[in-house]
Amino acid sequence: MKYCCEFPFDPTLFRDNPVVIDAGSRYGEFTRAFKEKYPTATIISIDPDILANKRLPSNVINIPKVLWYETGMKTIYFWNSPQNSIYSIPPSEKMPLCRKGKYVYKKKVETVTLEELIEKHDYIDLLKMNIEGAEWGLLRYTSKEILNNIGQMAIEVHTGYRKSFALDLFLKILDKKGFNAKKTQSYDWEQHRIYARKKSFGEIEL
Repeated sequence: MKYCCEFPFDPTLFRDNPVVIDAGSRYGEFTRAFKEKYPTATIISIDPDILANKRLPSNVINIPKVLWYETGMKTIYFWNSPQNSIYSIPPSEKMPLCRKGKYVYKKKVETVTLEELIEKHDYIDLLKMNIEGAEWGLLRYTSKEILNNIGQMAIEVHTGYRKSFALDLFLKILDKKGFNAKKTQSYDWEQHRIYARKKSFGEIEL
């Protein structure tokens, strides 16, 4: 197992020229670091913050949208937090004080789906996601048939938005969708790093 910006993946499962999605790329730390290690990889960077996207390498496919399970428009919230993060849903009382402040503004942005991306690229070797709560709806409502075209996932799971967002439930969702999954790291503010891969790739050894 290897890590890029603390997101785990297994490079032995990559094809010669892997296709990687960096969803929630923000300032592109993961994209830049991964491209340096694997220069032949095709990296698709997805983030609605156009100003942040300007920092990405020119040889990266830049999509200034949000990753979601259906095509259309989705409301997102730009929050007054230390990271000035982009949230898919408003925070709850379970979240830390630094993330309970009023959002600066909200707007609707265009979405892109995994189905669209797979139609263009056939197969995704690694899906990295840090999409601030949207991972729940995305994986719950994207079909198993579509997800079968993804080899590995490295996900930051956010469990502090709603009481129903429990880590065990998220792992069960991945299991039903055909993935073995394990937690690799947890943070005090109820965020967890998850590594998942298709069950046909076998069990996970961290």
